[in-house]
Amino acid sequence: MLEFNTRVLFGADKIAHFSTYAVIALCIGIVLISVTSRTHRLRGLSFIWFILVLIGIVEEYRQFLLPDRTAELWDAVANILGVSTGMLLPLLFSIKKEALPVARYFVIFFIILFPLFLGLAEINERHIIIDPGEINHVDSGSGHVGSRGGRHF
Repeated sequence: MLEFNTRVLFGADKIAHFSTYAVIALCIGIVLISVTSRTHRLRGLSFIWFILVLIGIVEEYRQFLLPDRTAELWDAVANILGVSTGMLLPLLFSIKKEALPVARYFVIFFIILFPLFLGLAEINERHIIIDPGEINHVDSGSGHVGSRGGRHF
């Protein structure tokens, strides 16, 4: 029987990731719309969104390389959602109908970021769905799976 590991999705760690990235994105977005001309705001906001999401994903890869840290796909998801939420208010202040073609930047950014996100899913060590028959043990405090290798969904 498969079970959902809710500690992985809704833990205090995810709230901290979301909140931190949302506040950083909001502050940078407000500064950007304050100092740039109206014609360059959307391009600047999309670039800042890309850089912050890239940092959020690459940071998880960096943690995978450290012996005392783990890479977590759901931390990266919380980072992306936080950046997107934080950029929402500056984006609403900057949007106008003739500037909507800037959406093509987000498509390009998605093409670049999606392979990084998939790679993180491959090395993810905490899984949302666990099969008790396949996994030796799950650390009750952190939700970590018993082995570093192996792929579970």
